[in-house]
Amino acid sequence: MALLLVLALLSPWAVLAFLLASRDAPTDEEVAPDGPARGEAGAGARPRWRLLAPWTPLPALLAALFLPEDLALELPWLFLGALLRLDRPARLFLGLTAAVWLAAGWYARGYLPTTGERPPGERRFWGWFLATMGGNLLLVPCQDMVSFTAFFTAMSLAAYGLVIHHPSARNLAAGRVYLALAILGEVLAFAGLVWACQVAQGEVSFAAAGAALAASPARDAVLWLLIAGFGIKLGLVPLHVWLPLAHPAAPTPASAVLSGVIIKTGLLLWWRVFPWGAGALLPGAFLVVAGLAGTFGAALVGLVQTDPKALLAYSSVSQMGLVALMAGLGLIADAHAGAEIAPLLTGLGLFAVHHGLTKGALFLGVGLAQTSLSTGGRRLVMAGLALLGASLAGFPLTSGQAAKAWLKALLPLAGPAWQPAFERLVPLSGVTTMLLLLRFLALLPRAGKPGAPAAPLAMLLPWAGLGLGTVLLPVILVGAGGFPPAALGLSGAGMAKAALPPLAAMAMAAFVWWKAPAAAERCRAGLAVPAGDLLHLTRFFSAAAAVQATAPTAPGATSPNAGGPPAFSLVGESPSGEARSPAGQEAARPPALAWCLSVLAGGEGFSTGLLLMVLLAAGLALLL
Repeated sequence: MALLLVLALLSPWAVLAFLLASRDAPTDEEVAPDGPARGEAGAGARPRWRLLAPWTPLPALLAALFLPEDLALELPWLFLGALLRLDRPARLFLGLTAAVWLAAGWYARGYLPTTGERPPGERRFWGWFLATMGGNLLLVPCQDMVSFTAFFTAMSLAAYGLVIHHPSARNLAAGRVYLALAILGEVLAFAGLVWACQVAQGEVSFAAAGAALAASPARDAVLWLLIAGFGIKLGLVPLHVWLPLAHPAAPTPASAVLSGVIIKTGLLLWWRVFPWGAGALLPGAFLVVAGLAGTFGAALVGLVQTDPKALLAYSSVSQMGLVALMAGLGLIADAHAGAEIAPLLTGLGLFAVHHGLTKGALFLGVGLAQTSLSTGGRRLVMAGLALLGASLAGFPLTSGQAAKAWLKALLPLAGPAWQPAFERLVPLSGVTTMLLLLRFLALLPRAGKPGAPAAPLAMLLPWAGLGLGTVLLPVILVGAGGFPPAALGLSGAGMAKAALPPLAAMAMAAFVWWKAPAAAERCRAGLAVPAGDLLHLTRFFSAAAAVQATAPTAPGATSPNAGGPPAFSLVGESPSGEARSPAGQEAARPPALAWCLSVLAGGEGFSTGLLLMVLLAAGLALLL
């Protein structure tokens, strides 16, 4: 049985090795002019790894469904002694991870030809896709900090290749932001885990570290490092800025796994090592505040976006804000005073599954909207996306209602003083989420491309499969999971309460569309915040330098940039989307604070390395 688990987890790496060892199909230039057309010749000549790659996550999905619980495998020769166990959280996250990767893989098989991807680009995409998947699947059952960190790092770095798959100036800039923040997160997370290992007297298991942290004087300091390090992956405000930049850059199947499962790896680490119920007031309060800021702030910023994938990225930040809020309440709670933590962890896992399936399907729907569909097919896709949006907002009889109803029942963890406030704020998040998804549906018709190829069945079926999983999740929870229907809000009163926030949002949107659509669009344009939001604050810091750089050099002379925006842009581009020139960089060098921020995205290799070395040294100094 343990061997079957290992084979399931290693399947992506086996197919990746097959890919690297095989010879790619000839490109268009290598085919003789009188030879068979592309797509005819080549179907048989293409390497067999293309047939295997979409199936790669299936063994992991079967392992999550059918292997016995708590199946364990010790690997004393790996790292400092790796331990893999298929416990309850591992089974839950492995099933979710494999399902989303399986859908994305089959979707990619149909999606890449519709984008005109040539064989070398297709090979490159699948290489990074398989490497990212391999790290993602392997980290889930890890019970020790060393192997988890190794596979987490492999996943994070391989995902960079997916973000920059189409190497335009804008996408390369987004990739720099992603990579810099990923490395920063690795440094902070590594420091926190090493410190946790020291607190646990050298034990590398999550169980030992969590138990030791609960009673350690260093508990809060370690928590700050873990919150920051893995909060970057989770999209925790203010560490979320890579998400709205990376999602529009990555191909659609990659966006689905980035938002559907990869950001959940931060939650999995928190689940395993946090000292839940230990009364960690300050770190818990920070998570509550950051969660509220993400839940509502990201939704408002998402409303003014014009790219559907950027909007969905802000929606993910908003939904992960709810996760951070509940995690903060779990840290603040005092188990010695009677607070129950097990239902909280169940709720976080349920919310992760709901969001992973729903958001993965929503991203795949963006790719479908960009293809050529019949009138009936387009209506069907739009209806399915509307249902998915309603689920994300917690509409009755959806997975969103089940997940949010379970979390709302845990709000007493906030204490009698704060519970009434949270009971009002959490339903309000359904209003902002529904407004965000209505805006998403309004943007989709603009996403269509003239002359786009027809949507193949390989794109439609995976999207429909994830959507069906979202719809059936409440039925599965009640029928097979043994959840009481009332606890999931599946009662008359519960469904009435769940319907109010989405219906209120729809009424607000209908009123604005009926009375003042032009005024609303002008308001949106006036309040437009570019994707990456906080990164663009450096323009304020560099304003003085920009003014000096654009000042006339002689009486009556004007600079080419006079009256325009600052020449410096943090995300590595000019406002028009073109790459900055080196001269422009030197002319608008920001002051010290803006320089530190710009290092994270400006592509200055030496400065980036220097800053990360300073952060690494600071983390190691904390351990001494």
